[in-house]
Amino acid sequence: MRRKANSEIKYHCVFCANRKNLVVISDYMTPVMYSDPSGEILITTIILILAICAGVGVFTYTAVDSYNKTGQVDLLASTVNGFLTFVAVYSLGIYAYNSYVMLSLAYGLNPVIGIGSAGLQYYYNSTYVVRGGMSTVDNLQENMGKDPRGYISARSGNEISIDTLATTPKPFYNGQISVTNVGAIRSIGMNVVADPTIGNPYHVAIVPNNVALERLSELFEQMKNIWR
Repeated sequence: MRRKANSEIKYHCVFCANRKNLVVISDYMTPVMYSDPSGEILITTIILILAICAGVGVFTYTAVDSYNKTGQVDLLASTVNGFLTFVAVYSLGIYAYNSYVMLSLAYGLNPVIGIGSAGLQYYYNSTYVVRGGMSTVDNLQENMGKDPRGYISARSGNEISIDTLATTPKPFYNGQISVTNVGAIRSIGMNVVADPTIGNPYHVAIVPNNVALERLSELFEQMKNIWR
């Protein structure tokens, strides 16, 4: 992936949460451009697959049972039982998952939204990732050196605005901030994982891989820090 030249970037204006500051970001950060190459499967998709399997299982059981008893397959009963099982399993699964999501958000936690090659996924592709300062290669390498795991620190949270990330738990002191999104980071094979600290529930870690840090650096848009 190459960084777009300035002439190729289409800019969009987005009001910050406080409605006072106007932030300009480019469509280089548009979430739809960054499908997850890791094969992430959404939890809702897993529920649907399980419901289909349950429905097919009950359909098959009813068909075999009716054939053993009467010598004929009762297609009507098999279809009705299979369909009702599918509806019941899917409805209960979605209800349970939605309840889990609501409780997680109520307690300030990020719910699991999918499963991929990198493990459990907690963040949507469209979720902002914000860092203080300019995310140059040297800056990223320096930050990795401070973490015994070799991770890169940032702030992120589902449905959380740049306003909040730039000011919580306190504003970045840097003159600029760096902004990208989770989907962009996943597009180069890296991952974003929850790494909350005391007083900072939005702290996350960018887990690097063997991809050159130049690729990661290019994903960040530099913005003036109007929040400090």
